[in-house]
Amino acid sequence: MVVSILTRMIKSNQGSSMPLVLLIMVILVIFSVTALSLGSASVKNADNQEKKLQAYYLARSGTIAVASYIVENPDDLTDSQMNSFVNKLLAAGTSEAFQLDASDRGEIVVTIEQPSDKKLVVQSTASIDAISQTVSLEILIENYTSDKKFSKAIFSNGNIFMTGGTTVTGDMAAISDDASVSISGGSTVDGVIYISPDTDPSKVTSSVPVEVVHLETIPDFPKPYFPKFPEPPAISHTGTSLIVDWSGDKTISESIHYSENITANNNTLFIRADSPMKVRAGSLTVGGGACMQIDANHGLDLFIDNNMVLSGDNVININTDHDINIITPKFSYTYGQWEINRTPGKKGRVNLYVTENLGIVGGSNINYVEGQEALATLLNIYYAGKNQYSDNIRLTLENGTSLAASLYIENDDLQISGGHHFYGRIISGGENISINGGSGIIVELLYAPEAVADLTGGVQINGSIVADSISISGGSNIVYKELDVDVDDFTEETSDDKITYKYGNWF
Repeated sequence: MVVSILTRMIKSNQGSSMPLVLLIMVILVIFSVTALSLGSASVKNADNQEKKLQAYYLARSGTIAVASYIVENPDDLTDSQMNSFVNKLLAAGTSEAFQLDASDRGEIVVTIEQPSDKKLVVQSTASIDAISQTVSLEILIENYTSDKKFSKAIFSNGNIFMTGGTTVTGDMAAISDDASVSISGGSTVDGVIYISPDTDPSKVTSSVPVEVVHLETIPDFPKPYFPKFPEPPAISHTGTSLIVDWSGDKTISESIHYSENITANNNTLFIRADSPMKVRAGSLTVGGGACMQIDANHGLDLFIDNNMVLSGDNVININTDHDINIITPKFSYTYGQWEINRTPGKKGRVNLYVTENLGIVGGSNINYVEGQEALATLLNIYYAGKNQYSDNIRLTLENGTSLAASLYIENDDLQISGGHHFYGRIISGGENISINGGSGIIVELLYAPEAVADLTGGVQINGSIVADSISISGGSNIVYKELDVDVDDFTEETSDDKITYKYGNWF
């Protein structure tokens, strides 16, 4: 339009064409310079915006690289190692400039600060040419403490569900932030219900009045430690087999390795350890009216390479402070009573190590006398297998059987059926525990921090429960009792207070 106007002006003023031409050229130059300047500024601004965006994401990547190592712990550092690592980062202050990848256009510096005892801040600044961007991420610090003495009747990482006339005498704790507690169906709690500091009290629903309190510290219950089993020894004195039959009793009184079997089908097999003794055999079978009596005046290790099958009435007499260790892949007690006696003042115990299959069936009784709960301290059973004696492929203590022991389970599920009698402790690394009680189930401690625990049918707990989640019904009764054990008795590392880290907010 400007050109058109100028053209008309030229036609109406033919005598002054040269000045007009010069004017047009000046105007066109001005327009060109302006356009070039605007274009150059636009390109430069776009380039800066691109660098700014790249610097932002580079800074964010630097923040994530440091924060994720602290929170995710990919190298499985112990608590003390991680805390030491964080303290070193705090002491170092700002890092030297670095690149996450050799192809990155810019460099990153990271600073870690601790503005309070509940928070870390990871701040990352990335620079590309003269463009810098800074990104910060909070890491929340949570202090966990082990309730070493099991100060409450129930600890559940997740939900607690009570119905069907269940009673709890003692405090309960639902530990995780999203855990809920439901009390209904005539169930009652004579104690305080503790919830996570970040849990809304509305997640506790109850048909009866209850007191709800936030935990000041979060208890930590590690997976139980499972011991390494004793290894079979080399024994210089050897034999082929030992048979105890109608001809009379037989006695083993010195260390010996039977390459085949020990079989007792009549009379009595005596094993007498008056000095440290080791006995090894391919298999051990006691049945058909025979019995086995172990008299331990010193330590005894009994190694069975294949199967140990007992029935009838058998006895272990402990007159020593040393333990009796029985190690076998497969153990089955089919009927009868296995009695364990210990001389007053002595400390020896029986440790039964089973690597594959454990069967307590057919009305058998191992170390159980009604009303004598203390007998459970005489026997530890360590079970490392996946059971084959049950159709459900899990460790099952069947109807009509009885057991008094501390039962340690590495990974398998556990089912105790209604007609079973049990005294003792259950320490489990498994994922499911089902106890259908009746009046004969009295558990002093159920420690299964990774298990879903289902207790019904009149289960009696006199002590404490620790589980991932807990359902209690059918008139079961949980009564808190202070125990003479703590978490450190069942875990590999001492469970002192520890710190864990969680992602917070970006800013």
